[in-house]
Parts: sequence; structure tokens; C-alpha cells
Amino acid sequence: MISEELVHFIWQFRFFDQFDLYTQAGEKVSILDVGLPNSNAGPDFLYARLRIAEQEWHGHVEIHVDAKDWVRHSHHEDSAYNNVVLHVVWNGYGLFLREDGTSIPTLQIGERVDSNLLDKYRALKESKLWIPCQNQLKDVNTLVKTQLLQRQLVERLGYKYNLVYDLLNETAHDWEHVLFALVCRSFGMKVNAESFMDLGKILEHVLFRKYQCDLMKLEAMVFGQAGLLHSAHEDSYVKELRNEYAYLKKIHKLRELKPIVWRFMRMRPYNFPTFRIAQFVSLYSAKPSLFADVLFAEDIKTVYSFFEGINVSSYWSDHFIFGNKTSVHSTRISLPFVDHLLINAFIPTMFAYGKYIHDTKLQDKAIAWLETIAAEKNNITNRFFELGMPIRSSADSQAVLHLKKHGCDKKRCLECSVGLFLLRN
Repeated sequence: MISEELVHFIWQFRFFDQFDLYTQAGEKVSILDVGLPNSNAGPDFLYARLRIAEQEWHGHVEIHVDAKDWVRHSHHEDSAYNNVVLHVVWNGYGLFLREDGTSIPTLQIGERVDSNLLDKYRALKESKLWIPCQNQLKDVNTLVKTQLLQRQLVERLGYKYNLVYDLLNETAHDWEHVLFALVCRSFGMKVNAESFMDLGKILEHVLFRKYQCDLMKLEAMVFGQAGLLHSAHEDSYVKELRNEYAYLKKIHKLRELKPIVWRFMRMRPYNFPTFRIAQFVSLYSAKPSLFADVLFAEDIKTVYSFFEGINVSSYWSDHFIFGNKTSVHSTRISLPFVDHLLINAFIPTMFAYGKYIHDTKLQDKAIAWLETIAAEKNNITNRFFELGMPIRSSADSQAVLHLKKHGCDKKRCLECSVGLFLLRN
């Protein structure tokens, strides 16, 4: 079965024999410009330029697998298709009319496509490998792969812009609270990310400024709203947090999450929600206006300096969870974790703000910062690197993470420059 997606692709990149083209009515066709792909409602390609029977036409092109789809899709009753100047089909014959009653020229291209291209396409679509082009990726030109990474990075940042924009609406257009929520989410890593995000949304960011100099109050507020004080073991620290939270909850009418949302199983102690919350509170106790600080930072080194000397309560130097004492360990926010926060919170927010206010310099600055951070190492990035993808920085690792989820897993090979390269060669 030929998909309409494939016929679109063949038309867009002219992967068919274009010599001696004739409509089904016998009129000679010359393609001057295939037009612009249209992802919205209406004809499939806009503003094409064609010469049909010595007459030059400027208009739209509609693509179908079966010629009869023109009627099946009710285009003959839709005035939006009156500007279609050519009906391109894979196969099928017939006389088709526009809504205004005029006949539309139909061009069949199915018999003009090389069977090798169809075989390559079928192999990619039917592949059961980790990614469809797994066995061919090393043979693809490095420039093609680099261009793919650049495009995927832009898509990734655009995808994150939508997340930021949704948060912006939820926080009454408070950019400080947007970053606050995203930083909170990032402290949750992958396992507890959504729970941390929910926590970041219900926390009153303005209270961090109010109680900036009182770390105990901030810890009581955040642990209390996280719902983690109800079942905590009794010790003097926990009792003090509970008492403090009872007072804060009453005067500020604070909301809470349910304790069940937090996951501790099969995690490194350094990523336990309790320990990460303590670090988060300490960071915002020292830097309650992080959005402004990051936005006006001259370079990425300035942002790294924000994490120097962050003081976490001494309780957490020998605890990862309430009540269970451990050997003494570091409570500082490590450099790799700072990179994680930059990649997942600071940089996307700065890029989104630049896009929101139409400041390309801020967007370029965000991308430049990504290019200075070492590439993330995980199963996906490691596998792509082994297959020959040039992953040199976090800009590249972010790109392949987006590519795998939104491209390869969905087999969107026809929208990929690597897929285009493989089908063309």
C-alpha cells in the first residue's frame, strides 16, 4: 500500500520521471515550482508554478493516492479548493470538478517512480530495529547528520517553549515562577519530575522572598506542601518542621500534595525527593530571583557561580530521608547536576523568553550555552554515538533525545534529512 505521505514526499522532492509529463486529458505539464507543503487545512501544496498546455498557472496542488479521493474527500464541494491548479495522484482516472464547476487537470505519477525508492521506503517503514536506519547511519554524510541535529535541536527548544508557555498562563505571566517551577521539576530527575512540577506549581514563590533569611521556615513550607511531614520519623528536626509548617499553613492557607506521589524505590540516595527538596530550598533561599539573575548573566560561568557556597541544613549532611541517619556525605549541588538544571530549566526558559519577546540574541545565547555543556550520557545518546551520530555537546544530545522520541520511534523518515539521503542515494 502506498501512503499519501509518500506521494507528498515524492512530489516535494521530485522523485519521479518529469520528462514528457501529460495530464490524463493529454495536456503537457512542466513543473516550475512544486509549491510549499501545507500542514494546515486546505490543499497540500501552496503557491505552485506550473505550465499546462503552454499556459502558466500559479496556484495550489492537491495530492491523493487514488484519484477518486477528490470526491471522497468532498473537495468538489469545497470552495477552498477552487484555486487548485493540478490534482496529482498515484493512480486512478476520472474527470473531476472544482466547486465552481470547472474541471481540474489530473497528473498520474505512480508509474514514474523508481521501484528502488519504494523498496528503500518499505524497508525503513517495516524495520524492527532500534531506529529504522540503524544499519545505514554510519554511511550517511556527516554534514547531513549535523544538519539533522541542528534542526532537531530547534524542534526540541520549540517543544519546550510550548511547555513554558503553558506554565506562563498558569502562573499569571510570572516568569520568575515559571523558572521556579521548571527548576523544581528538574530536581525531580526523571522518576519524580512530574511530582516536583506539581509541587513547584502550588508553592508560593513570593514566600521565598519573604522568608529568604529563614531556612527553617522555607524547609517547613516546602516539605509540608510536599506532604512529606505526615509520616516522617520523629526527631527534633522533624518536630520543628511540623510545628513551623502548622503555623505557615494556617496564615498562608497552603495546599499540599499527597505523600503517595513520591517515589524512593530503586534510586540513588542522592536523588531521594527529601534530599533534593533540601537542596532546592537552599538554592532558592540564596537566590530567590533566579530568572533575572540568569537572564542578565554575561556568560554561563556566572550561572555556575550561583551554586557556589549553597548551604543546605546540616541535618542533611548525615541524612537522605527523615529519621534514618547515615555516614557523613556531601550536600553540595554537583557540577553534573548544575548542567542538568541548565539543560532542562535555565536554558529552555531563557530561549522561551527570547522567543516570547522576539529577542533573537537571547535565543542564540541559549543555544550557545547548550553548545558549551558536555553531552549527556544515557542509553539513547550512547547508542546514537555508537551508530555514528556526531554528539559533541548537550545541544547534540538534546537533539538526539528529541529525534528518537518524536522522529525515529514514529518512523517519520520522510521528514528526516537522513531518511531523504538514504532514499535519494
